Amino acid sequence: MRKIKVLHIDTGKSWRGGQKQVFYLHKSLKNNANVKSILLCNEDGLLYKNCVKENLRDVIPFFYSKKYSIKVLRALRDIIKRKTPDIIHCHDSNAMFMGVILKRGNCKLVHTRRVSYPVSFISKMFFYNKFDAHICVSDDIKKYLDTFTKSTFTIHSCVNLNLFKGKAQDILVNKGVINLLFVGSFTGQKGIDILLKSFAKIDFNFYKVVLHLVGDGKLIEKMKELSKKLKIDKNVVFYGKKDSIEKYYFDSDIVVIPSIGGEGSCGTIKEGMAAGKPVIASNLKSNLELITHNFNGILFENKDIGKLSESILKLIQNKNKRLEYGEKAKKTVEEFDIRKTVEKNIELYRRLSGGEIS
Repeated sequence: MRKIKVLHIDTGKSWRGGQKQVFYLHKSLKNNANVKSILLCNEDGLLYKNCVKENLRDVIPFFYSKKYSIKVLRALRDIIKRKTPDIIHCHDSNAMFMGVILKRGNCKLVHTRRVSYPVSFISKMFFYNKFDAHICVSDDIKKYLDTFTKSTFTIHSCVNLNLFKGKAQDILVNKGVINLLFVGSFTGQKGIDILLKSFAKIDFNFYKVVLHLVGDGKLIEKMKELSKKLKIDKNVVFYGKKDSIEKYYFDSDIVVIPSIGGEGSCGTIKEGMAAGKPVIASNLKSNLELITHNFNGILFENKDIGKLSESILKLIQNKNKRLEYGEKAKKTVEEFDIRKTVEKNIELYRRLSGGEIS
């Protein structure tokens, strides 16, 4: 008997949620008795660099610059011909195209959909129905994909709980009595302007609270200007992009996720939960799969500045609720432990390959 051979393709350059998920999956499969994992990734990407740093085996870089070329496709075709995978697992939309073009023989195609944005008509017609299985990171995404394709499965994205076994460290600067934390990219979908406007409604003379924002992106300077315009800049700290972000969760009191759309299965919600912190998030459908309102966190009406401000004040004023929600959140997130997610992927691989391959 030989292992089921799975070849992963990811073209991403940055180190975002999707790349983290691919990294965890490949790393977890490296010593698996049933699956042989091979990873093809962008040689200029942080996924490849982190794999090199960890000395992970079976990682093959390729050149990708958002433009398809015959040269790149030929190189990938030769790799696939040499590696003879049983399954090609595509982890982003560009990889989907490559998978469809490069598929050989009886090789099965798997695609992971991580965002809740609408799929284009062309993709629906020419790509999605070429795949043998679609992994959806939320039930909301699965419900949407079910309207135009088949063989969809929900496997929520994971969180590495091993990173959240430490204790609080004094890492935040300009700390208040209560410290709010946002972690994420500075893009329009993250709703950072909603958060800043909601935060501006708090009476800082009465509540000694500071908002800490960890992340980077094209809107960061604009958000800094907005904080000055709102006259809250003395109570707001911008950190930029940071490594070891679990330290920031540990040193905070409340995690706030004001995303206005696009979230698949929000990693920062899970990370906040893993650190035992109460999370306030917008009531996007995918967030409802993670947070039960007034049980392990708080959900507010999407884009509602007043409701978000009320939610923040509720937890600022009630330490017992902060602790209660944080403890319940920590238990909830155990369902998304990396080991469980990997096992669900392995089970799908087995189903597609008909069990062990002789």
